[in-house]
Amino acid sequence: LQITYDAIMVLQNSTFHHECFISVIQDATIPTISSTSQPTTTTSTNSPIIYCNFIFPIGLNATVEIKDIHCSQFTQVTSNTTIYTEGEATAILKPTISQEEKKSGTFFTHEYCARIDILYDRDGDGMAESVLYNRFMIPITYRYEKGSSGS
Repeated sequence: LQITYDAIMVLQNSTFHHECFISVIQDATIPTISSTSQPTTTTSTNSPIIYCNFIFPIGLNATVEIKDIHCSQFTQVTSNTTIYTEGEATAILKPTISQEEKKSGTFFTHEYCARIDILYDRDGDGMAESVLYNRFMIPITYRYEKGSSGS
């Protein structure tokens, strides 16, 4: 099945189906060093993880990505990820939450941008480029227990 540029551009004003979720993962166990430089106990921390599933027509080449920025700042030409061709792709981000935010005990919001790019090799040189993309804002509000450094 040969997908043409014109067939792709018919989708120009379409929004690709997507679902985004946030979950918590347990980070690796970290040894705690005492003042005598001896390992004393081990602790593990929980961290948020964001993932988005995208659905697009089978046969198209797509890349997907989530960044810890507002969509207006997502200016790179195309997503820097694996090329998907089977009509479904998942982007994953482990966001950065500062220790100050975790310890504050207050609500705070981060905005993330999920993006899908549809790729096409317009000039036949074997280098596909993004010819169509959708961006989706993902605002997430967090709250950690006051003084907490984990989840």
